[in-house]
Amino acid sequence: MPRRSTELLQEFIVIVIGVFVALAAESWWSEREDRRIEREIREDMVAEFEANIRILEADLAANEGARPRMAILEGLSSEALMALTDEQMTGIFSPPFDWSGFDPAMGTVQALVESGNLAVVSDREMRLGLARWTGLLENPPLQPPGGPVPAAGSDALIRPGSGGRTVVGQRTTRAADTSQSVPDTFRHHGG
Repeated sequence: MPRRSTELLQEFIVIVIGVFVALAAESWWSEREDRRIEREIREDMVAEFEANIRILEADLAANEGARPRMAILEGLSSEALMALTDEQMTGIFSPPFDWSGFDPAMGTVQALVESGNLAVVSDREMRLGLARWTGLLENPPLQPPGGPVPAAGSDALIRPGSGGRTVVGQRTTRAADTSQSVPDTFRHHGG
């Protein structure tokens, strides 16, 4: 009996060790798969954000052409504006006034957020940023974080109002937004 119980105990220990090894291997494989998925997501986001930089640069370039024409109107008094004929207005806005708004590609981020699979991103700060990304694009602040910028002589977008001008938004600074590459946070490939 003691020999039989020793054999049973040894078999039990081998089985328990085998189960623990299998669980550890499954956990390792799952973690490895999560990091592979995260790496693919980061690569897709880098490509998407780089495309967004190109889109933003093209929009800024298109909008730069409208600035001199807007300056002509800004310098006129209300009476002078009212006195302009249709032909004169057409001449000012020829080629036609067309304002390009930033419409970023955001399929990768949106798909990740909507899938509820943000946990695959190991960086907590990045997860929070991704969760907020869509909301930031839908409701952007009209002013830079430092406060309002005066409309006169600045890059403010203005709208004529009763008794003066109303600032309705701020054009972002080209150097700050477009000369930077994609943040290193998105380039990190994890373990």
